[in-house]
Amino acid sequence: MMKQVKSDKVRWGGKVRWGIVSTAQIGRWVFAPALRATARGELTGVASRDRERAAAFAGDLEIPEVFASYDDLLWSDRVDAVYVPLPNSMHEEWAIRAMEHGKHVFCEKPLATSREGAQRMVDAAARHGVVLMEAMVFRYHPQTLRLRRLLDAGAIGDLRHVAVHMGAPVPAGNIRWLPELGGGALADIGCYLIEVARWAAGAEPVRVAATWRETREGGVDSRIGLLLEFPDTVVATLFGAFDAAPVRGAHLAGSGGSLHIEQPTHPYEESAYTLTTPRATERVTLNNGVRAFTPALDHFHDCVLDGAAPMLANTDAIATLRIMAAAAESARTGRTVRLG
Repeated sequence: MMKQVKSDKVRWGGKVRWGIVSTAQIGRWVFAPALRATARGELTGVASRDRERAAAFAGDLEIPEVFASYDDLLWSDRVDAVYVPLPNSMHEEWAIRAMEHGKHVFCEKPLATSREGAQRMVDAAARHGVVLMEAMVFRYHPQTLRLRRLLDAGAIGDLRHVAVHMGAPVPAGNIRWLPELGGGALADIGCYLIEVARWAAGAEPVRVAATWRETREGGVDSRIGLLLEFPDTVVATLFGAFDAAPVRGAHLAGSGGSLHIEQPTHPYEESAYTLTTPRATERVTLNNGVRAFTPALDHFHDCVLDGAAPMLANTDAIATLRIMAAAAESARTGRTVRLG
């Protein structure tokens, strides 16, 4: 397919014009408000396979243009970048099709259903000269950047253990129960758990052990437990479930203290962490002043408009998918999987 020439508006500055591929609720309640809080992005279009649904979505959010198909949006010269919140199994196809049209892509996590698929997406981005970014938004957030500085300064000494838990109650009939759409707790929640552990450890795990509970509805995993071993015997224990309370948190234990992060993956405009050392326990409130997605989108705009180097390479998303595959193998076989 012919590569579309970037618009003058993007080439010479101004704002990035966005389209949303689908009317998924995360686009309505999370992406759109966060985008409108940025300085250099504007939401100009939405596409659905059902024009009436797209029109209703656009009317509610005051989006000026409605597209009756995903392809129509991709052919538009009034859209520079697309947000892809489609089911996991559709990320690769539609992200690559968008990039073939010269569109920059902000894609929901996980980037694909396999590391091979994610690599094909990364190769397409390089081939067509566009920005591809996975929506692992916590990596760009002020809370995360502050906590990274705290850890690097030795606030809890040498890291020993990372524990992360995340509940996401999923009702019957939700697409997350469908294996053909890339559903399951490992795909939907596990990528977050693994990403937080890798971020905290600042390294890649060398061994993975996992267990899961398979549900009769659709045959996907509804509950997962992972044990990751990192170099220097740093250990991460991770838990995620579709049948647990909607609570999440991360606890990092070190040789000189511990750090509890109340909202590690989607920090609020105000968030908090607790630092415990032998001398004191202090709960610190952060007035971040930004929505969870906004810093990532600001950085995306910097990459598109200014040619800034991505803060996080897409090899990070591929590394997480590699660990997810090892976790699935471990859960199926009951064996620990070594990562060479």
